[in-house]
Amino acid sequence: SFLFLSDAHSQDTSLFIGNKLIKQKVNYYDFSDPLKVNFEVIAWGGFKNPGKYLVPEGTTLIDLLTFAGFPPNSNLLEEVKLLRARDITSKYESSSVMKFNFQKFFDKETSNYTTENPLVKPGDILIIPLEVEKTFWDYFKEGLVIVGPVASIISLIITVNNSK
Repeated sequence: SFLFLSDAHSQDTSLFIGNKLIKQKVNYYDFSDPLKVNFEVIAWGGFKNPGKYLVPEGTTLIDLLTFAGFPPNSNLLEEVKLLRARDITSKYESSSVMKFNFQKFFDKETSNYTTENPLVKPGDILIIPLEVEKTFWDYFKEGLVIVGPVASIISLIITVNNSK
């Protein structure tokens, strides 16, 4: 038997059974299954589609990564964090943060790997960085983009002045 939620209120957002709950919100994605218990999770960071997701029981971390849209830079998948509170209303603590590295799936040289793929739970928050941390060499390359043309212009001016 199903519990149909025709008069859902804003506080009725933790579990849904039966009909899909339709919400008109920005960045709210409904992947619910009417034959399963559904709950909300959140994807933050550099995803193509960050937001709140209504997903069915049995949804895995990789499922949620797929729903949220992989980031354009696979290096962002090195620092995947899953925050899980003891219950939906409690605090998120460092002991409830799980870290994953899914970038190795996209590494050409890696052919052997094992990765956990836990089931997501109500209230979970999946986080990836907005952008990859820059190294000294990244800043150096950005500087060359500016220094190169400036050096060329200075060289041209010196050459023109010396030819007079």
